[in-house]
Amino acid sequence: MDYKNYFKTIKLQNDFYPQTADRVFLESKLDSTSVPYKERVSGATDYVIATGANVNYGAKAESGRYQCATWLRSSTADLNSSSKPGKSSVFIVDNRGYVEFDFSNKDDLGIVPSFELDLKAIKDNTFGDLKTEQRGMYYHTIEFDKFTYPQTKVPDKTALKLEKAFITRNLIKTGKSYIGSLNEKCEFDRNDEFYFEGKKYVRVILTKDKKFNDGSSYKKGEGVWFEVETVKFLVRNWDALPKDINPQGNSTATGLRLRSEDALISGIPFDFGMTSNNWKNSLIRLYLNGEMAKANSLLNDKGKFGFNMTKTYDFRGLGFIDELYDTNDRIKTKDKLDEQKQDVNNSKVIRFSNNGISINNDLMTISEQIRFYINNGQPIMLHGPSGVGKSRRVKEIDENCITLALRNGILPEEIVGKTAYNDKSGEAKWIAPTWYDHLCNICREEPNKKHVLFIDEITNVRASEQSLVYNIVLNRTIDGQNGVLPENCVVVAAGNSIDESSAAYSMVEPLYRRFYAHIELNVDVKEFLMWGSEKREDGKTKIHPLVSAFIAKEGEEVLYSVYNEDSPFVQHVIDPRGWEQISDIIYDNNEVVKLELLSNKIGLSMAGKFVKFAQAGLLSPRQLLTGNFEEGELPKEENEVIALILRLRHCDDKREARKFIEKYYGDEKLSFYDSLSFIKEENEREIGG
Repeated sequence: MDYKNYFKTIKLQNDFYPQTADRVFLESKLDSTSVPYKERVSGATDYVIATGANVNYGAKAESGRYQCATWLRSSTADLNSSSKPGKSSVFIVDNRGYVEFDFSNKDDLGIVPSFELDLKAIKDNTFGDLKTEQRGMYYHTIEFDKFTYPQTKVPDKTALKLEKAFITRNLIKTGKSYIGSLNEKCEFDRNDEFYFEGKKYVRVILTKDKKFNDGSSYKKGEGVWFEVETVKFLVRNWDALPKDINPQGNSTATGLRLRSEDALISGIPFDFGMTSNNWKNSLIRLYLNGEMAKANSLLNDKGKFGFNMTKTYDFRGLGFIDELYDTNDRIKTKDKLDEQKQDVNNSKVIRFSNNGISINNDLMTISEQIRFYINNGQPIMLHGPSGVGKSRRVKEIDENCITLALRNGILPEEIVGKTAYNDKSGEAKWIAPTWYDHLCNICREEPNKKHVLFIDEITNVRASEQSLVYNIVLNRTIDGQNGVLPENCVVVAAGNSIDESSAAYSMVEPLYRRFYAHIELNVDVKEFLMWGSEKREDGKTKIHPLVSAFIAKEGEEVLYSVYNEDSPFVQHVIDPRGWEQISDIIYDNNEVVKLELLSNKIGLSMAGKFVKFAQAGLLSPRQLLTGNFEEGELPKEENEVIALILRLRHCDDKREARKFIEKYYGDEKLSFYDSLSFIKEENEREIGG
């Protein structure tokens, strides 16, 4: 069944939704007052807050989101007769769950759409797989994987990646957009949907200062990112549903009656200043139902409403259902994907301006950024939690780097050397520290290659110890006169922030300012999988494929856990470096997974989960390329797909690997697979002089 034909044909007019002949609509006053208080109050999604909804920051709805007031129509809004003021009035459910009468054309209220789905369409999987959940003692919710809408503000780390990709035009537009706020031209902004790393996102420029459900605040004019997620709907006739949806249902329902649990839309005034709150001719109704009309056609024949003709908006071809329903064909259809990829590629072309400056919009990896500064001899600092790979990245670029590890109480002569006096001549002689002699020898032996002086744990010592390396970073000498660094030496420092480690200290300002760049290293599953799929000198991958597949399935929470200094043994601490150690344990034990060996590092609970995962087994490259699997065994989640493709990175038959990826995962993942050869070349490149 085609969803477009479905929503064109269905029109409701029954006892449950009195006098309603719309496909999508607002609930009536009767609908709202006949349900428990908890169901009347709506939560505000972050996207709704961004597009205009006012919220009650002192109270939250059942969903855990801030409450917001929402629109209602009257219970007697008959669309088949001329509506009269009062009879077709509009109501508001305020943040306390009460129903109030209102004649205004507010645009700061939330919209909570309602509709009914035919049970046959559900059986035919028209709206995708469904998932139900009981919400306390009041009601049940249901989700369909093809009903999606922008809702939650993304975490700051994800937002930073998205913003970088957006600025450099490395995002793919899906062709879909969502209604936004009414702008100064009396037109509604449209917020484009973007595809990035297996998920979909929307970017909104705030028109007012806003505070979101996680407590974070943003200023007017800032761009904020929201994830497109499946929508939770309240089920209004749960007890009457068939048993394949509700095992205790009595199967008397003819349809599934739904209302979104949280407000999904805001920023749309009920009308544009008409003198009556007429549901039939309201902007909200036109938008919800995708009516083929322009706003100026809302005037009745006699022009009674005093409509402002400058305020026009074209709703033709636009409707809530088209925004809600996620067909996914914008991403998977080959012709459309080729067109999108061409647009993205065009945006990456180097563009020369009149003064000869060029712009390249290809995103740089963290390793590429570090390599750039090292190649150019510029001092940098790496920030990030312990175990995230700061020292590992440096050593992969320069395996002969000299490490200077700071610690509280370190003797000054270990860093700056010491002065010895000749009793006979009375002359003083500076004696270099050991690290300096090693550094000079290495740089002298390879004068055409950059070598790194790696100052580790620089923020894990007090200001007095930090001061010992001032001149090294500031003036490239040990004490201002003695110990000049070789020309082919590059200073790289690393440390934790106070938020990341209880042992960390603040860095003094002059030292912080001296570095050419401060690079933040975050926990990133995809990046870890990419690095882990590279080969070691012995021919094995850096991370065992079983470990990579487990982390891909479980996500960031498994890749990195926070250290609890009060009870470190209650929940074992793990990080990317720790998983590398787990991988080594498996390799060293001839690829035999032993619970005891793993639990000593990651704890019994996590080790048990890993062993259970290992028992299920992995599809080998040979199985994948020979078709020795059931299609249902193939992963669908983004990180798991990446891990699977990376298992094919080093297979001998690249042609068969490409056929497999193209068949089951499409052109986008095929391009990713093809790019791995270029990544390999980059990793093997020596540091320039």
